[in-house]
Amino acid sequence: MFNLLRRINHARLDRRTLKKLNERIKKLVKFGPNARAIYARTKQGDFLVDPADNFVAKKLLHDGEYALREIKLASQFLKKGSNCLVLGGHIGALVIPLAKLCKELTVFEANPKSFEFLSKNILSNNIQNSKAYNKAVNHEKSP
Repeated sequence: MFNLLRRINHARLDRRTLKKLNERIKKLVKFGPNARAIYARTKQGDFLVDPADNFVAKKLLHDGEYALREIKLASQFLKKGSNCLVLGGHIGALVIPLAKLCKELTVFEANPKSFEFLSKNILSNNIQNSKAYNKAVNHEKSP
């Protein structure tokens, strides 16, 4: 019985999430059929964000910041001579501020759409000490 209730709840949440996503996409389409991103100037840098992203983009667009506590925590460990590795860089909301704190930053992002935003955001923020790779990272060796 519990599993059935859990599946029903997940289905309801999925429908709500899809509805919100579709509403955001419809709003973007109003800008024109070629609109793909929204520009956000934030405390952490300038970002092109996917309007369909319901979390990171929403925080950047509405609050002008994302994960400041995590950045502050990382800043205690990163020095100007540090090398940093980020697995799952998404659109760069953490990558951009972390790159400003260290000597060199390497970031991996598996999702091609997120990687496209990440690459553009690295360029638009003039981050020159970062290398980004559109690869998945796993603990197992595989082709």
